[in-house]
Amino acid sequence: RLAAVASMPRDRCVSDGADGDRDTVLSGWLQRAMTNRDRLQELLAAVNRYQIPAPRGTHESLVEYDQRRAVKEMLLEQIIAACIETADAARMIRAAIGHDQPIERSNDLERQAAVVLRAVLRDDAAAVRGAWPELLKALAGRPLLYVGLGRGGNPQRIIASRSLQRLLRCLLACLPRLGLLKETHELIETAQDMEVNHPVGAGAITEFDQLFQIACRAIVRCLVVSSEDWSAAERDDPAASAELDLVAFLEKTTEVLLRCWLVHSRGVRLSVLETFDDRGRWHDLRRFIERYGGDLFTQQFMNLSNLNAILHRGVDAWLRLLEEEPDAEDELQLVGELDERLPREDAVRRLTLILEAVVENYAEYIDYNSTTTQSDRGEMLYTLLDFLRLLAKYNRIAWNLQPVVLAHEVLVRCGHDEATDIWRQAVAQRTGKTADEQIKHLARLTEKHSMRLPSIAERLGERFVRPLAIDRLRALVRPAVEQLQEGESAAAFARLEAEIAPFLADLSGAGFNVPAWLDALQQEIDRVESEPAEDDESLDSYLRAPQVRLSMEEAAAQVKAIAGDA
Repeated sequence: RLAAVASMPRDRCVSDGADGDRDTVLSGWLQRAMTNRDRLQELLAAVNRYQIPAPRGTHESLVEYDQRRAVKEMLLEQIIAACIETADAARMIRAAIGHDQPIERSNDLERQAAVVLRAVLRDDAAAVRGAWPELLKALAGRPLLYVGLGRGGNPQRIIASRSLQRLLRCLLACLPRLGLLKETHELIETAQDMEVNHPVGAGAITEFDQLFQIACRAIVRCLVVSSEDWSAAERDDPAASAELDLVAFLEKTTEVLLRCWLVHSRGVRLSVLETFDDRGRWHDLRRFIERYGGDLFTQQFMNLSNLNAILHRGVDAWLRLLEEEPDAEDELQLVGELDERLPREDAVRRLTLILEAVVENYAEYIDYNSTTTQSDRGEMLYTLLDFLRLLAKYNRIAWNLQPVVLAHEVLVRCGHDEATDIWRQAVAQRTGKTADEQIKHLARLTEKHSMRLPSIAERLGERFVRPLAIDRLRALVRPAVEQLQEGESAAAFARLEAEIAPFLADLSGAGFNVPAWLDALQQEIDRVESEPAEDDESLDSYLRAPQVRLSMEEAAAQVKAIAGDA
């Protein structure tokens, strides 16, 4: 893949098929890649057919089953990843060849993708626009969602969906480089329609959020970099700050992107507890925990492997296995009352919800288990879930703010300090009231249940703007490292230290996890040490090309076109 793309002339004046020897070699590579893909899929089918013996209802049997299941899934994931990489290599080699390659008639998508990718590799925006309608038409009929391995998903279907997502990622990152903002927006909307029009049932996995983030960053970056060349003569008010004009463009763009994001957000479940806003349903769940949790939710039972195994096999299957164990009715009140006072369907539904809530928030469960006295009593587990309901509300609001946060991240990385400050102040102002309400709600829960969960208090204490401050820290790492390595003045490092000081003065959390800001700094240092300076991490290095800079008039036209599409 790397060699094929590197061998391709980026000059649009070079005619297709000009280098016959090169194309002959690449055609051989393409055939080899296809053969490798087919053999990998045979291996995948063989591993997938292997059956792990079913567990009994005991703790030891469930833990062993979960370990063996995890090993099988890990191996399947490795093979799936290899299949996807090989298919992507074949796709890029096909695009790098100077003429169309034979493709089975049923696969019109790959044929259209090769045409568009060939134009992208040559930085030919006009050719992309010419082939664009046909590619969108071919994409519209394909499913993008898939069911994960843990829920019994078909590995071949997973490969098809994730390989398609790889193509979308590449295009969403490359198109804004060519100044094609309207086409980028059309592609992200097409991806959204592909998910809506081709559902795959319960347990479907969406990666639209990742696709959206790539597109959002790339669109914003195109506008930010382009603004650096806008002259005062182009602006309506020549005396106005160029940064204010940039912010105005970004506000219009993120408003459109935000509408698209919120449509997706409404269909995404961030937490199983989001469905328990209804007071009646919550009280029913609390009574269930108070009656049956004392002898059920023990420290041993709440082991993560045990919970995962039960959920993977299904709570109903686990209950039936448990009923076969001697003395189960004497040891567990739930088993003794099952199908009599307690309908089996209700027990399965409520237990599934409780276990899923704990598994998806296991770090908070460790906090609860280690810092509160309530955790010694299984019938008090509802107190943790009450806090987790509040956390789910906060996370939903933070999730909805993603386009705004992503725009800020790009502004910081591109060094537009004035625009960054304006953006951050606007976010803080718009979210301040909601953040205050969340903090007050947390205080009421703390008093009501007589316990404090540091991890949740820290999360709500971010007030939706802490990620913006962390973005500033990350942006200061590379200048600081480069100055120290080159023996220059340590001014950038001093600035980084000054920005870190407020974080050090506000230590919180339970101490079980590295603070988010410190983890972000470590990730940034690793990235700086392993990669050369590059302002767009979403694009693979072999695809990076100079950013086309739009004039203010061109940018305004594209933003208007995007708003019209929406």
